[in-house]
Amino acid sequence: GEPRVADGPAVLPTGTVQTGYRQTILGMAMWALYCLLSVYIMALIVLICLDFYGLTWHQTAGCVFGTEGMWWWMLFTWFFHSIWYACFVIKYHAIRNFFRTRCPLADAEEVMMWQRKEVESFVMDTHVLVQALRWVTDMMHLEEEGIITFVPVHTGPQGKFVYYQYQRFLYQAGTNRYEPHVIHMPETNGGIRELRKGLADTEAAHRMQLVGSNEIPLSVPSWFKIAGNELCRFFYVYQTMMTWIYYFWAYWQVALPFTGVIAFSAILSMWVQRQNAKSLAQLSRVGTMCQILRSGTWKEAR
Repeated sequence: GEPRVADGPAVLPTGTVQTGYRQTILGMAMWALYCLLSVYIMALIVLICLDFYGLTWHQTAGCVFGTEGMWWWMLFTWFFHSIWYACFVIKYHAIRNFFRTRCPLADAEEVMMWQRKEVESFVMDTHVLVQALRWVTDMMHLEEEGIITFVPVHTGPQGKFVYYQYQRFLYQAGTNRYEPHVIHMPETNGGIRELRKGLADTEAAHRMQLVGSNEIPLSVPSWFKIAGNELCRFFYVYQTMMTWIYYFWAYWQVALPFTGVIAFSAILSMWVQRQNAKSLAQLSRVGTMCQILRSGTWKEAR
């Protein structure tokens, strides 16, 4: 491929776009402030609903916001929180990158991998409503145009590298991008026969540093990470904001079952995701002993 500029994103032949980012103290502080503001807006809606029922510290309805002003407070807060929550869910990666510093890949602490989604439709005739919905989705960018993955940068004897799709990518200064190492196999019959002699210990160790071990490192995500991925979806934005309206309009008897259904479905979905992750992690740890030829000596390795 052609070399890329030092401070711009790099593109692999597969179409994967690599962009480097670095954390700063100010950026992490502002991101923490952004998260605190999100919690504060949610707490403000809870306070308004409690004040409507007279469940605040004054034990009288409307003592905090006033009987007349409470409606305007709720209307403004509900709209503001809906837009805030929807923007957070739809544009999470863009908002998160706003608090990071974009930098050359050579100085990056994290690399954003962007891979275009390959969508193939087998439907010949599409309804006009579906076409209109797709047009609105494209206009509002409700769906990401590609799959985004953030990978941390590691440093080893062979330089900097990242793990992406269970493969090690080494940083190449000439092209300013992370590329998987390719081991070239012999192209002649004599070269192929030489492979029967095995590898030297030094060559095996060198290849281990270049391509990594022959394993799929799957880990079980924490409950906090699973909850974040599950709740940060547009479906929960709609459900949550509709439920707040029932709470405020004195229909808590209706809102409570709605809340229970949302919580039960979310917990069940997170439990299923965690169980599936555990099953995949157990499958990835299955190994066996095999005989390998190293420096003319047969050895056992897992």
